[in-house]
Order: sequence, then C-alpha cells, then structure tokens
Amino acid sequence: LRRRNRVAALAAAADDDAAQSAEGAAVADLGAGEDQPAVLASEDEASESAAALDESELEEELDWLVEGEEEEVKSLGEKFVRTVVEPIKARPVVRNLLGLVSLYFFATFAYANFKVVRKMLSPRAKKRRQVNKNLTVIETLNEYLPGNRAALNGQALEKIRYVTTFSYDLIFRKYLRYLLNERKFDADAVSDLLHLKQQAQLTDDQIGEILREVALRTFKKYGILMTDTTGLTADAIMKKAAERSIFSKLLYLAELPEMVTQQEAEISQNLSWQILEIFGATSEDADKLRIRTLSELETEDLESLMGAGGAPEEEGEEASEESGTLNE
Repeated sequence: LRRRNRVAALAAAADDDAAQSAEGAAVADLGAGEDQPAVLASEDEASESAAALDESELEEELDWLVEGEEEEVKSLGEKFVRTVVEPIKARPVVRNLLGLVSLYFFATFAYANFKVVRKMLSPRAKKRRQVNKNLTVIETLNEYLPGNRAALNGQALEKIRYVTTFSYDLIFRKYLRYLLNERKFDADAVSDLLHLKQQAQLTDDQIGEILREVALRTFKKYGILMTDTTGLTADAIMKKAAERSIFSKLLYLAELPEMVTQQEAEISQNLSWQILEIFGATSEDADKLRIRTLSELETEDLESLMGAGGAPEEEGEEASEESGTLNE
C-alpha cells in the first residue's frame, strides 16, 4: 500500500511539472514570435530531462520499497527464531518433550503402515482376494450361461481376464469345477462348456490338461474310486458317491469328440485312460459309471442314482483349496 501511494504521488508530481512546463511554453510563444524554434527546442530538452529524472527517482523508490519488504521478511524470520527456536534450545525439558512427541507420532504412523502392509500380505487376505476373483469369474459367466450364451464372446472373456488376471484356460478350469459341483450336468451344461471353449480358443492339449488337473484334485480330496461301499460309514458313502459323480462327468467330457478330438494313439496317451489311472479305476468301473447319452442322464438323474448328497460338505472343503466354485 505504501508503495502504491508513493508511486501515485510521484506520478502526480510528474504530471504537475509537465503542466507547468506546458503553461510556460505557451507564455513564451505569445511573447517571442521570432525565437519560437529555439524556444521549442529548449523546452523539449527540458521536458525530456525532467521525464528521465522522474523515471530514475521512481526506480530508486521502487528499489527502496522492495528492499524494505525483504528486510521485513528477514525481521519476521529473526523474530520467529528469537521467540520460538531459541527458547526451545535454552530449555532442555521442552526440547526433550517435543522430541518425544515427534517420536511418538512417527512411531504411530510407521506402525499403522506396517499393520496395513501385513494385513494385505497375510494368507487370509490372499485367500480372500483369490475367492473374490473366483466369484467374479463365476458370477460374470452366469450372466451369459445358459440363457444368454450367444452374447458371450471374446470381448466378454477379455474383460474377465483383465479384472481377474486369469488366463483363458484358467477361467475355463474354474467354471468347469463350478459346473461339476453346482450345476446339473445336462445338455445345456455341456453346450455352455463347448461354447466357452470355442470363445476362449482352447486347444485339445489345453482341454486335456484341464481335465487331468481337475481329476487329480478330485482324487486327492476323495481318494481312490470305489463302486462297492459295503462297510463304509454314512459320511464315507456320501464322499464316494460324489467322487463317482464327478468321475462320470469327466469321463464323458474326455470322450466327447466336440470337446476333445478323438485320435488313434497309444493307450497311455488316451485321455480317458489317463483319467482312469488318476482315479485308480478299472475298465469295469468305467463301464458301470460311463454316461452314454445326456438324455439317459436326464431321465435317470445321475446325482440321485449315485447318491451324490455330499455337495454341502464339498462346498466347504472347496473354499480351502482356492477353487472356483460359487460358494467360495
């Protein structure tokens, strides 16, 4: 404010000097007609020198104001040091108290960050994230299958892959395990798997690897396949029935030409034989449990025929294995 007032005063003084010079020039014009050119030249020189003098004075005044502001800032800093910092230095008790308070806040902040990081990296948090990803796969695919199957395309699968960071074969495997455990195994279920395979562009080798992996997980959970459950407890009978149900479905998919191309090869390279080996099943067991047609499966209802009542228990155990079932 002082600077603006000073600048305004200098400008007003310059205007007054210019007005006085103009009045003097007018009087001189009236009094001396013959010496008019010389007088005008001297007046111009006088006005230029006055203007230069005013500008130099204005610059000096502005410089003085800026220097005054810098001195004021310095004085404020010195005042803060003198009134705050120096008393703290002079009093060890205050200095130590401030140090303890600062250390407390720093330790609290560091411990809070440590707890957050530890919670994010804990096994429970990892399992929760895995379960959420599995649920995302199942719930998203259930929006299309089976009612809106035609809308399930590569773009929809790419969205699932982007959200969950799962590969296409992993998405197929998780939905297959959900379908084997939770959905009725009928023509719609098989059509959904075939459509999902086509949109994911999975090869026969990838499908074979997925079926073997699911068979191996099932065997580790239930043990060797048994068709004769005489002498077993009720819980054991339920588990063996659930295992036989999954075995029949996997065997049907392995022998389905639309799912896996059936080629003449050595018996050890045959996918159906590999599944039998994983479960420890014989050819007689396969003949008893093989699903020959889906229409036959629908009329006889395989789950009722084999007593697959172990679904609730299976759902609870699947959660600990990070499977892709909906109940995880």
